[in-house]
Amino acid sequence: MKQNIFYIAISMLMAAFMLGSCGKSNSEEDASAHREYLAVGLSNSSHKWSIIDKEGNVIVETEYPTTGASISNVFDDVYWVRSNGRCQLFSVNQPNQPLLDEEHAHAADFIYCGYTFVATRKQPIRIINTKGETVATLPESIRECHSFGKDGYALVKDESRNFGVVDTSGKMTIEPSYSKLAPLGDGIFLAELHQFLDAQGNVLGEIDPQKYAVTNLGMEKGKMIVRNADSRQCCVINQRGEELFALPMAADASPYRGGYAAFRDASGLWGVLDDDGNVAVQPQYPMLFNVGGGDFIAMANGGFGVINAKGKTVVGFNYEGFDVEKLGENFVMGKSYKYMIVNRQGKELATFKKIGQIDSPVAYYQR
Repeated sequence: MKQNIFYIAISMLMAAFMLGSCGKSNSEEDASAHREYLAVGLSNSSHKWSIIDKEGNVIVETEYPTTGASISNVFDDVYWVRSNGRCQLFSVNQPNQPLLDEEHAHAADFIYCGYTFVATRKQPIRIINTKGETVATLPESIRECHSFGKDGYALVKDESRNFGVVDTSGKMTIEPSYSKLAPLGDGIFLAELHQFLDAQGNVLGEIDPQKYAVTNLGMEKGKMIVRNADSRQCCVINQRGEELFALPMAADASPYRGGYAAFRDASGLWGVLDDDGNVAVQPQYPMLFNVGGGDFIAMANGGFGVINAKGKTVVGFNYEGFDVEKLGENFVMGKSYKYMIVNRQGKELATFKKIGQIDSPVAYYQR
């Protein structure tokens, strides 16, 4: 089956966190709480996408062609269908008539806060809301815009390839002047991999590059995991760059999400740390991924399942793959060339053949 797609996707995402990619903020109220719908192919014979809700009920049936078309994740009840040079915005409440229909356009996905960016060829990038209405038009000097975070701020890049920050009204809160700038969540940014800024560009503190190595870009409740350059073990610092406590068992760790972090020990096995750095689950899994809400996709005995932050098995380890985000409070798993929604009691609520989401977190100015 296509279980390798699941495995590769999660491996790449884990690597991105470890290497410090500019990804989504890792707040307690994270993306999984916003994904209430999923685009799927219901059967092999169907050549159109459908949309199901978090319980597996079909909300929109066989509406969009699967050939030559891509369909985004559904956030805030809206989604993009990209096909034949068109970028159309639809709502689950109005699946037959696009809220926005533009030719030769590129759009970032709605992810957290009900606003995103759309760029039509030879036109400046615009901010739109979930009704498809233009909220603001950005200067032509802005050439790249990343999806808004839950805090209402987004990274932008200008023609000199410098990064800045814009809010949902189109106000440039940090002028493009940084070669490296990453959103950490809650209006905090890391500039040039060592300087903490607030959303207005004020310096809050710095990371001492001689003492700490930045291994991932995520902050929750003012806590960020870095690696001590001398001990090679992870520790937690605050937005002033001060060390709060050491993580002596952690040779590597993912960012905090929902009060917990996955960590890897020296043997290469993964466990769970709580908000105070205590070991909540001893390292015993060859792979572990934090999906929020105290839940973790784990690998054991050659299969994938779900555990909670107390180490209790929520979903048995009899799946060949998984999706990287929850659907409501349920999980999207895969086996035998099929995908299924599995609830917290391990019951499979719905089965389908393929998943349609193609994430597009960046909109580009098109000359």
